[in-house]
Amino acid sequence: MRHWIPVLVLGIVLALGLLGLSPVYVSYVYSESMEPTISEGDGYLVVPAGEIAEGDVVTFHSEHRGEHVTHRVVGIEDGGYVTQGDNNARTDQATGHPLVREEEITGAVLTVGDRPLTIPGLHGVVTAVRTYWPLGVLVAGIALAYSPSERTRDVVRVSDLMDPLFLAIVLGGVIALAVGVPAFTATYAVTETPDDRESTVTAGEPAARALELPVGPQPAYTHRIIDADGAAVTGHVARGDVTTVDLEVTGSESGPHEVTIRLYQYPAIVPYRVVAALHALHPGAAASAVTAAVVSPAYLFHRIIVDNKTPIRTRGSLARRLKR
Repeated sequence: MRHWIPVLVLGIVLALGLLGLSPVYVSYVYSESMEPTISEGDGYLVVPAGEIAEGDVVTFHSEHRGEHVTHRVVGIEDGGYVTQGDNNARTDQATGHPLVREEEITGAVLTVGDRPLTIPGLHGVVTAVRTYWPLGVLVAGIALAYSPSERTRDVVRVSDLMDPLFLAIVLGGVIALAVGVPAFTATYAVTETPDDRESTVTAGEPAARALELPVGPQPAYTHRIIDADGAAVTGHVARGDVTTVDLEVTGSESGPHEVTIRLYQYPAIVPYRVVAALHALHPGAAASAVTAAVVSPAYLFHRIIVDNKTPIRTRGSLARRLKR
């Protein structure tokens, strides 16, 4: 039990940090500006800043950008701090941003030795948990249902092996269909003034954009559904090895606006309308229905034809054979 205490304490600190209920909180970077010190998507702990010195990595709110930024302090002047990303050729102030004032700094990145303490891939983990938490609940429920009880039988029957096997096949199919999907990310710059470039959008105004993805035509006998976080999908067409997705992008504030596109392909076992309706509820629901439809015939055949009460081998006989 004792070795669980540090893990429990760390879990509580991380949970409170993710919820913003602690002076120590967790964040992550979504750009390459701090490479190689902090890689894109990596998480880090932000602690109270205290006295700031050159070389500290701090998180501050930039009104000029309209977002929080994590960069290194490379100079101190009367009006504030000079900051720069480790992967940037020039300081933030050399590119037109004002000095960072003391009151804009929300904290400093926790550093061990000379290197920030990072949590690799935190952005991807947080995104997966937020999107696919129902699958975790399903797996936990099945694990509890098949956990060993206080009364253990001495006989291993066919159903003791086949039922978990079918459940494992269903879970594997759900994970493959709902979680293991290709995802593509595009970042648009949101500006207050109109800009004709494809990489920018005007704040508050819907903009039609087309994004080419390196995925070919839709495989035969499948239903293809494309989702986008941060934009609305208005259409898609496949030409050769490229699928063009038409988007309607709307950015509310100046700064980077990230759009993530996921491409789901379900076997055409269930009618498209049913799959689309279940997918609208959650991708896990559509994946569960399709996988169950694929596995059900084999499972029903097994339940009807095979005698599931037939003993395979008793645990006692197995133990005796192992002792020989």
